[in-house]
Amino acid sequence: MASQSQSPTSRYQQMIHSEYSSGISLRTMEQFQSVKSSHGVRLSFSRVTYAQIAQRVGLNPDVGGDDFAQFELGGVPIPEADFLSIIREFECILRQYGGPDDHPNEETRARVTAATFNQIVSWFDNLIRNTPKVLMDGRLSRSGQIKNQFRSCRLCTIAFIEFKAVLGTHVAEHRKNAIAQVIMEADACSLSNERNNLDNPIYAILSDGIDFHFFRFTPRSAKTSSAEQPLLTIARGYHMSLPQTTAVLATQPPARTYFHLPNVSCTDPSRFLSQLRLLCETIFWVFLAGYTASLEAYLTRSRIQEKDNVERWDTALDKAKNAMAAGILNGGNVSMEQEDKAATLRILLNASLDAVPSAYRGYHRKDLVEIYMKSMDVKS
Repeated sequence: MASQSQSPTSRYQQMIHSEYSSGISLRTMEQFQSVKSSHGVRLSFSRVTYAQIAQRVGLNPDVGGDDFAQFELGGVPIPEADFLSIIREFECILRQYGGPDDHPNEETRARVTAATFNQIVSWFDNLIRNTPKVLMDGRLSRSGQIKNQFRSCRLCTIAFIEFKAVLGTHVAEHRKNAIAQVIMEADACSLSNERNNLDNPIYAILSDGIDFHFFRFTPRSAKTSSAEQPLLTIARGYHMSLPQTTAVLATQPPARTYFHLPNVSCTDPSRFLSQLRLLCETIFWVFLAGYTASLEAYLTRSRIQEKDNVERWDTALDKAKNAMAAGILNGGNVSMEQEDKAATLRILLNASLDAVPSAYRGYHRKDLVEIYMKSMDVKS
């Protein structure tokens, strides 16, 4: 009798958890999404745990994430004028909301955290576009997570996921389950790209507004993947400029694998700004890497299918790679060399953006400040 009284949503949610627990492929999600549409029920994937999903990306759920592969994060220089714009936006938001640790609410924290990437995304002239929403069709109060999914030339490349900060003995478990959501999101992005015959790495940033963790997911072809060879492999980012400290608590992740943004009201402002610059340079590197990966995917597909856009994709990719190679500098110290490299990088990035086929552009950039200044000149 109890099973007959279950709602459709509860019944299908139990089916999902049963499937993940038994180790069936992540792509089972697609089947359940079809069930959701046909039965008119709202399914939430936000309750899938790390223990249920880890094996599907080649991890052992019993070792707490210590078996992650690692990749080295880079940091590309940001011109001083642009970093000042980031600081001004951050300060404006701090005056409205206070710091991230002033709020238990993820939505408010997300507004503060957005200051770390808003300016950076705008440098890609809408070829990287943010599509923010609550994670996995859940409700904020239920999922405790917010995501920003960034599409480069319409291709899923980067996910920025905000999760609820917790204190006490459940910190490590909470973080692992947040990583499970990152895995789910990366798989959804990979599947979306695969449907369009595009194959590229997915980058993910996981943050509670204070600590920032970076991941990279590399897809494998569904034709060659199996239980022994998962559809996605995951690597955790590390940065050599981060301090090599030994974790004091078991709840702390490995050293150099996360950025800690100190509370600006409780620390030396120069320390906060130094960490903010390093974080923003790393985020810029991730967006540039995601953008470059999307160009490689489009060039590969174009050579097979489109033919006519091969030259433009090739030029855009060449300029983007040159921009990446313009100089990988560690943050913190502002110098003329860093300014010169930052200027060169932006010139090459703009050349790459200009080479992308026009069909993949959305918003046509207009310099509204310049238009306004010209209108004032006319009036005077």
